[in-house]
Amino acid sequence: MPLTIEDRVNVCFLYAQCGYNHQRAKQMFMRRYPDRPVPSRTVIRKTVERFRTTGSVANTKRKRRRPSTNEDKVVDVLANVAVNPHISTRQLAEDHGVSRSSVGRILHRNNFHPYKMSILHELKPTDFANRVEFCAWALVQAQGDPAWTSDILFSDEALFYLNGTVNKQNYRYWADVNPHWMVGSKKMNAPRVMVWCGIWHNTIIGPYFFEDTVTGAAYLQMLETFLSDWLDELPLTKLLRLWFQQDGAPAHFALAVKAWLNRTFRNNWIGRGGPVAWPPRSPDITPLDFYFWGFIKSLVYITPPETLDVLKARITAAAHAIHPATLQKVREEWLSRLQHVIDVDGCHIENLR
Repeated sequence: MPLTIEDRVNVCFLYAQCGYNHQRAKQMFMRRYPDRPVPSRTVIRKTVERFRTTGSVANTKRKRRRPSTNEDKVVDVLANVAVNPHISTRQLAEDHGVSRSSVGRILHRNNFHPYKMSILHELKPTDFANRVEFCAWALVQAQGDPAWTSDILFSDEALFYLNGTVNKQNYRYWADVNPHWMVGSKKMNAPRVMVWCGIWHNTIIGPYFFEDTVTGAAYLQMLETFLSDWLDELPLTKLLRLWFQQDGAPAHFALAVKAWLNRTFRNNWIGRGGPVAWPPRSPDITPLDFYFWGFIKSLVYITPPETLDVLKARITAAAHAIHPATLQKVREEWLSRLQHVIDVDGCHIENLR
């Protein structure tokens, strides 16, 4: 009996929750859904691959086309790509009456590869030195105390739109050399929710949902209620070692916010105007930006959420699905990125990794 769409969504969630292990995902599926047909490891693997490739867990209808051996077809396909490097292989197949596999062979035999876009903030002249200075400072801290990265509470906010968001998996630039294609992000006029989350040690803090625009007052309320409640439960030994990190968003720079951070963390916080300055326009070295939000959105938008309540529930479930071992790897990746920024003199590194 084939899996339903709901079963397939659950398979993807369990696969991520089990640390990307097909066998453990199968076993957890059996325990949680004893009345459902048990998917094999092959079915789990194909379901996950289909989602990663197409952004959907639904089956795709295939059209049989004859293989292309005509040299004119090769020339036509390459000419089309030269004019429109963002074109999909599906569109190329339809335009030239050949199969997608033939299109793939033509492109790869001619050394064309599908490069993903990067969404980056433009760096200002003073940013390069600031980024290098911060990265060098952080690496010195980590070298002096290998457990230091576990003491940092990384935090960030992100917007989730009800109608989805830009999916880099659906955007490609076909070329024989990497064009380092970058685009600016765009806001969409759709119902949305702003979410705050933190990463500390092997734990996800949150999510916390803002009811409206994140102003200084709204952000301070989150700190004084939600975060304070979490801090109150923290053992004193861990609290004394805790560092708090935030970026330079306007709400983070409010005087009342900085006063609260100074009272609560003293010199152990990183941010705009803080004891340790966070380098502006640096999402490529923020764990929530370079890993967390992308992972959460990949699960949340497997199928379109119908309401904001459903969207919030999915965000919460996805955050709790992250395995502690994954967060350890994220901290290791953070240190690697700090060194990489130094190696490239403060330039962005997303298009180089």
